[in-house]
Amino acid sequence: MEVVLRIVEGPEQGREFRFQESDNLIMGRKDPTSRAHVNVSPEDLYVSRHHFTIEVRPPNCLIRDHGSANGTHVAARGHEEWRRVDEALVSDGDRIRIGRTILSVSVLGVESPGGETRFDGAESRPAGGVPTLQLGGGPAAARPGDEADLLACVRCGEPILDAVEVEKGDFQTIGFQCKRCRAEGSARAAEHLEESGGARVPCHLCGGDLTEIANADGCAAGLEDVALYLCRSCAGKTNGASHRLIGGYRILRELGRGGMGVVYQGWQPQTGRLAAIKQVLPQVEMDRRALLRFVREGSIQGSLEHPSIVRLFAAGACGGRPFFVFEYLPDGGLNNLVSSAGKAALATAEVCRLIARSLEGLGHMHDAGFVHRDIKPENVLLRRDHEELVPKIADLGLARSFERHGGTLTRTGDFAGTLMYAPLEQLVNFRACRPTADVYAMGVTLYYLLSGRFPLDFPTPREMAQGARITKDPVRMILEDTPRPIRQRRADLPPGLCATVDRAVAKHVNERFQSAREFREALLSSLGA
Repeated sequence: MEVVLRIVEGPEQGREFRFQESDNLIMGRKDPTSRAHVNVSPEDLYVSRHHFTIEVRPPNCLIRDHGSANGTHVAARGHEEWRRVDEALVSDGDRIRIGRTILSVSVLGVESPGGETRFDGAESRPAGGVPTLQLGGGPAAARPGDEADLLACVRCGEPILDAVEVEKGDFQTIGFQCKRCRAEGSARAAEHLEESGGARVPCHLCGGDLTEIANADGCAAGLEDVALYLCRSCAGKTNGASHRLIGGYRILRELGRGGMGVVYQGWQPQTGRLAAIKQVLPQVEMDRRALLRFVREGSIQGSLEHPSIVRLFAAGACGGRPFFVFEYLPDGGLNNLVSSAGKAALATAEVCRLIARSLEGLGHMHDAGFVHRDIKPENVLLRRDHEELVPKIADLGLARSFERHGGTLTRTGDFAGTLMYAPLEQLVNFRACRPTADVYAMGVTLYYLLSGRFPLDFPTPREMAQGARITKDPVRMILEDTPRPIRQRRADLPPGLCATVDRAVAKHVNERFQSAREFREALLSSLGA
């Protein structure tokens, strides 16, 4: 699948831009201070320095005007009428106009109304049809270089030979592990269970003994310090409980929604285990390869076991919509540690301790080769362990994988939860984001927890809830503005801590901490730890 943007009128006529994976393209007027990827003639005064961005998430394209004086206009395929847009999804055959420049949009490799794809060698199927796929063998086995490439164990890399049926978009994985690795995991869990002497498993609410059923699937020992359990009686009393099942878990209630999906509290009747289930919203359709690839990439999180990373229990798809089953953390996220008045709810040392522990998990993730790219307070969840709050990073890699397979994350309604934590390079060099992007996002998280505000002058969630207006486009703020030193927000903070925070949120990547480990060491040192 490929998206092609071609300049069909204007000073840059004939230039084209091709995208086979997710990327951002910023267009604007040529200017010494412009960070746009495409700069039109400086004589075209109807174009702003940073006029608009196109977010390409094949096959989806989202165009966003950055508060330009003369606007961005779109003409739908087959229509001559132009309409001014602040934000809009554009499709195959649409045109985009800024000043004297017009671009055409082409999407190659999607199904035509007749049910066939638009380029040679691609899979075709009847319009409206749902493919049936058997993975790992049999007459409908995946072709070499296709789904077969995705069926490698996330632990050892060996092929997974188990046949997994994928029919009508439904399947549940076994963590994408081969038989040998699953057997080794079961053996370790059994050994741990024997060493622990069969520790009692209580109901999370009433304290009743669930030890007998908790290990019905043989996983209780391996999840001893992770999973929470609920007896049948307490599960039945949960407000909003339903009989709907996702991945064998009964949905008890909705916990929240975001740009990518909806999160539920789930309960497994077989074991009494509680879980948080994240299911992708139906706004993005994935073909079978993208669906399998997305779920497998999410499943890799299950191979990264660290006290500061949320544990993945299972993954799969239901009705063609991917889902992920995570440990349930009942104590909210770091976003709850700022009071309704915008003040830090914890002492400075405690806030820094939580960020330092979060950086341990982030460093572990980076060492394994992953960049999160969606670090924010809502994605660092909390669990109380003997009166001490333990932070755990959630959604490891899912944002990146979702974008790569067609998701568009930064609609206007979601900007307050994502863009304010995005560094400059995430906009101008989208595909090449390094761990330093996560360092910046964690630095902004620390800045917010300490001051109740942001390094750039974004309105806070509290101000947005009170009806505050956005005075400047958020993308232009990231591109053009300089972060405020945190001492301007809180003059009472120690100078060493201020210097550490300011370095973490430095606009230019070479001025920032280069690793989570370096940031953590500086943070602890600034506190005298």
